[in-house]
Amino acid sequence: MYDLKTYRIPNQVIIFSLSLYLFLSLFTSSIVISIRGLCSAILCILLLFPIYFIHAIGAGDIKLLAVVSCFLGFRQGMVVVVFSFLVGAVISIIYLIRTHILFRQMQSIAFYLSYIYQTKKVVPYKNFSKSKKNCIHFSLPILISTILVLGGGYGGI
Repeated sequence: MYDLKTYRIPNQVIIFSLSLYLFLSLFTSSIVISIRGLCSAILCILLLFPIYFIHAIGAGDIKLLAVVSCFLGFRQGMVVVVFSFLVGAVISIIYLIRTHILFRQMQSIAFYLSYIYQTKKVVPYKNFSKSKKNCIHFSLPILISTILVLGGGYGGI
């Protein structure tokens, strides 16, 4: 809920969630399971860092996905990541169409990709799109995707 107001996911939520994971996994499973979950989180962070580097995803979103990966394991965590981007894309396209800025945003993306191609430098996308209007609250697609994976058993994909 906090993300919907501020575009931020507080570190306290992440720390609490990780603490809860460690508590539950240590007392209901084994240390091996706990370490496996933490390794899933670290892999998730490493895989998403390039996307963070260009500011296509926020640090809080990566930390949230890492926590989800702890709880669900690496395979299901990555399914949540993929579904989150798909759900986020659908939400974004609907938003861009409803606000009549789809064409302008496509021009901005084309300009950004052209700049990368011409200069051979990868720079943050925020340099080209400074408005918060062009951002979505990514915690919502993460929530929807986590529910889909938990409810639909999509972890075997």
